[in-house]
Amino acid sequence: MTETLRYTPPVQLIPRQAEENSVFAGATVPAGATVFCMIGAANRDPEAFTAPDAFDIHRPDLGAARSFTAAAQHLAFGTGLHQCVGAAFARAEIETVASMLLPVLDQVRYSPGFRYREAGLYTRGPVSLSLDFSPVVR
Repeated sequence: MTETLRYTPPVQLIPRQAEENSVFAGATVPAGATVFCMIGAANRDPEAFTAPDAFDIHRPDLGAARSFTAAAQHLAFGTGLHQCVGAAFARAEIETVASMLLPVLDQVRYSPGFRYREAGLYTRGPVSLSLDFSPVVR
């Protein structure tokens, strides 16, 4: 779940307004200007993550224990003062649904002919998700 947040965060960019003149990479951003923080790109920073374009659920450079807190290494929920207040709720939702569904679904797979595709610029997510499975018989 943590690697999914890093690899393809649901929010791709966040607008912010510069409070004062600032210089980034030699370019001046004037006070009052709107800048777009590219979360999706930051989560693929090779200085922060080894092989950043690879999806690896066993990634050693991503602290899973703090991934739903302001101390997360990825930026899917923002950071610091701007950290999403719903991050802990999102974790609880994911854990609840997974604990309810995974025990009763076997052989979960994409439906025949299904192709995974995401859409969205500001917020991003799957266009659809067609799955087949075998129910666990008890």
